[in-house]
Amino acid sequence: MIPYLKSKALRFISCMLFILTGLNQGNTQDFLSLEDAISVGLENSYGIKIAKNEKEIAANNAVRGNAGMLPQVAAVAAYDKSIGAARMDHITGLELDNKNAHIDNLNAGVFLKWTLFDGLHMFHAYDLLKKEDELSDIELKVVLENTIADITIRYAHIVQQQLMLDVLNKQVDISKFRLQLAQVKKEVGSGSDLELLQAQVDLNADESALYNQKTRLANSKISLNELLSRDVNIDFVVMDTIIAGHRLERAILKQHFDEQNRDIIIKQLSRQSKELELKGIKSEKYPEINFVTGYNFTKMSTDASFISYNRFYGPHFGLTASIKIFDGSDIRRRIQNSQADLVNADLQIKQTRTQMESTLVRVFNDYENYLQLIEFEKRSFELATMNMDIAKESYEVGMISPLQLREVQKNLLSAGYRMIRAQYSAKQKEVELLLISGQLVK
Repeated sequence: MIPYLKSKALRFISCMLFILTGLNQGNTQDFLSLEDAISVGLENSYGIKIAKNEKEIAANNAVRGNAGMLPQVAAVAAYDKSIGAARMDHITGLELDNKNAHIDNLNAGVFLKWTLFDGLHMFHAYDLLKKEDELSDIELKVVLENTIADITIRYAHIVQQQLMLDVLNKQVDISKFRLQLAQVKKEVGSGSDLELLQAQVDLNADESALYNQKTRLANSKISLNELLSRDVNIDFVVMDTIIAGHRLERAILKQHFDEQNRDIIIKQLSRQSKELELKGIKSEKYPEINFVTGYNFTKMSTDASFISYNRFYGPHFGLTASIKIFDGSDIRRRIQNSQADLVNADLQIKQTRTQMESTLVRVFNDYENYLQLIEFEKRSFELATMNMDIAKESYEVGMISPLQLREVQKNLLSAGYRMIRAQYSAKQKEVELLLISGQLVK
């Protein structure tokens, strides 16, 4: 009987181990590094795909033919047949009277028109198209930078939530220790129901905070998955530390800012585009000269005329010229408006530079402040941890009250939170500085 029970128990244990192993493998989470997250985001981002398509459109438009610099060639053909009554009297006395006259016309040809001069309008138009292509390239870089910045900050936010979860797990462990000790004291008669109940209440509060933190962590992962344009239900684990980059220097940031700030560059390119638009409008005051040529074929047959058949074919060429004499002062009005736009563009460049410089200084001040806070809060957390260890030992021997232990516990939680928030905020400001100075994407 006993061997049979042993055999059955072993089979049961083996079965349970297999099931638990399968469940554990099914719940295995893949590690997602920041580099992998950025790689996936750049590949899947809808915003980047749209910006790339816009860039391709701008590049396709920036060609000489779109600016009117190349000749236009067209082939035409037409056939027309008429039936009707025809009467004709010739000065020689001949008469023609046909109640059922037919006229057949056939025309075909190839024609070329090439603008030789239009006040340089075509050259200004071509330069404007190239400028728009250049602008689309900068706008693509802006989308890339913003995407990388968003991914980096959201990834750091997940790390922050995970670190806070670790802190709360330790809080729950401490509260469980306190509850177990209160139960032991109650059993040996040195404790009270009040102490035991209060320990249970505090443990429940810590576990509730832990569950809420797990939800915040899960929602943070969903937000990152959404940003990466992939299944929002994909679970993953992240690194356990918020890694700061090399310490940023104000002078170097200012130098890169002056050369690479995307907002200022976009305003400058926009101003250059407006200048080319003004030149294009002014060119409309000059004459337009076109060279025209082609080859034409014409054939007509009819019984409604004394000439029953006519055919002509051969090349033709010539020049056409036109100039606006009066257009209701439309060109003058557009020139005035364009000049006003240029003045506004200069003001917008100055305004943007002032705003971005102000932002750069403010964010850098915050960045340095958080770096200092990190060192301060690390030391505070170390001290709070040491204090917690001492408090647990003191509580075990009855040297401090449960209330004092709880206060030390709260201080440890607060110190941990402050340290983690300082690390996350420093990383956030670091990314903002790299974004403002144009260093996030080389």
